[in-house]
Amino acid sequence: LPSLAIHLKKKYEKYLQSLSKSVKQKIRTAYNRLKRDELDYKLTILDRNNVPSIDFNKLKELYTLRNSFRKEKHNWKVKTFQALNNGFSGPADMFDLNELKQTDFTLGLLEFKNEVAAYFFGFERNGKIEINRVVINDAFKFYSPGLILFNEYIKIAFEQNIEVIDLTNGDEKYKFDLGGKM
Repeated sequence: LPSLAIHLKKKYEKYLQSLSKSVKQKIRTAYNRLKRDELDYKLTILDRNNVPSIDFNKLKELYTLRNSFRKEKHNWKVKTFQALNNGFSGPADMFDLNELKQTDFTLGLLEFKNEVAAYFFGFERNGKIEINRVVINDAFKFYSPGLILFNEYIKIAFEQNIEVIDLTNGDEKYKFDLGGKM
C-alpha cells in the first residue's frame, strides 16, 4: 500500500483551506459536539523524558481492544514461525520493548474527561514525523477524536517547524481526509 503524508504549508490557515468542504465541516461538527456536551479536551505531547508518567499498558490495551476485530489470515508456515518465535507469550507489542522507550519518540494524547480519547505514536526527525500508530477510544467515537487529535497536533506542528506528517502505509479514509498525499 502507498505511504501517505501531509505536507504542511506555511500556516495552519493555508493547510485548513486545502481540505475539502466536507472534511472542514466534519472538524467543525466534532468541536461543536464537544462544546454542546460540555466536554473539555486536552492534547498532551510527550516524549522519552516523560516515560515514567506514561501508562504504556493502558495504551496497549486500547490498541488491542480497537483492533480486536481484525483477524489476519496467515498460511501454515507463518503460523508455525509465529508459534516458534513467540512461544507461549503471544506476539510482542511495540510498547513491550524497552528499547522503544529509550528512543526519541513523540506521543500525542488527546483526553476527554481525563480519559484517553485518542493517541498517536511516532518518531520525529529533521522536520518530519512518522506516525506508526493511531488509536481512538470507541467510547468517544461520536466526537471524532482522531480528527480533533490531528487537527490540534497540526496546529502545534507549525510552531515546531514540522513540514511533513508521514502517516505511513495504508489507505484509511482519514489519511486522505487530512490531506495525505503519496
